[in-house]
Amino acid sequence: MSDGTHKRINSRALALGAILLAFVPSRAPAEVSAPTWQTELSYLVPFKVYAVETLTVSPFSFRLGADATPVSVSGNLRLTFVTCPVFSVFAGAACGTGWNIPIGKGMALNAPDPYGMPMTVDRSFGGVLWDGEIGCNAQFDLGAVVPGTWTHVFILTTQLARYRAFTGATDAEAWYWVDDPGENRNGWRYWAYYLLGYKLPFALDIVGIYAESERYLSGGPEGDSWGEGYWHWTFGPACNLRLSERLNLNVMLLFHNVRNYVPGTEGLFYQSRVLDAANPERVTFSKVGAKFIYRLQ
Repeated sequence: MSDGTHKRINSRALALGAILLAFVPSRAPAEVSAPTWQTELSYLVPFKVYAVETLTVSPFSFRLGADATPVSVSGNLRLTFVTCPVFSVFAGAACGTGWNIPIGKGMALNAPDPYGMPMTVDRSFGGVLWDGEIGCNAQFDLGAVVPGTWTHVFILTTQLARYRAFTGATDAEAWYWVDDPGENRNGWRYWAYYLLGYKLPFALDIVGIYAESERYLSGGPEGDSWGEGYWHWTFGPACNLRLSERLNLNVMLLFHNVRNYVPGTEGLFYQSRVLDAANPERVTFSKVGAKFIYRLQ
């Protein structure tokens, strides 16, 4: 397998992992003799626009990105150090702000009303959401060991710890960010991403299974009653369709695990719910994700 083919496999595979999360790390080429720039524009169905520019100077890459939805705008940067062709470490930061519209929440507090039900408190442009992170990427392609057109079975994983905080909330307050469930609190979270895939010599050039997991690390024992510290998993089949040399389409069909609560507590403010100890979770359909990626260079 040529070095160019190896890099194309890695870039397309890592793009699959970015369908739902704008900050999924990308790997820099292992051997670069001079600074190089790469610009990428993408559109995530239905609403997210994402742009990235990467400067690579072996063995480092510096990635600067921006992303926008109808209810938010944010920017991010990441410095990646490639220790060897199969492993890299990175550190990054991001910040953004949001607003609310009738069909979506970009930035708001999630608080209980006098009856214990969830209440949305508008915080449009009411602060900055910022985060800092550190993590690593690892990857392996069987085609690098057993050369051949049909031997490109690969695995990619990213592991990272991220501190995320909203300046318009105290550490005890919960908040919404871009229509998520509103169970965020300032503190540390751990994320892990995995992609097991197969590279094909066709326009449908990557098929595989994608999975991501997330856990809130800063909660106390009181969060056990509503399941604050449990692992959130999202997973499903993924593929990449190469429409042209520069244009790609990533598609995912995703499922996730959700918590089961004691009957009568499901509709309460989330910290007042009681986890069903006998049957704490179930798997259900999450969403279909599609992302168009056009590389300008």
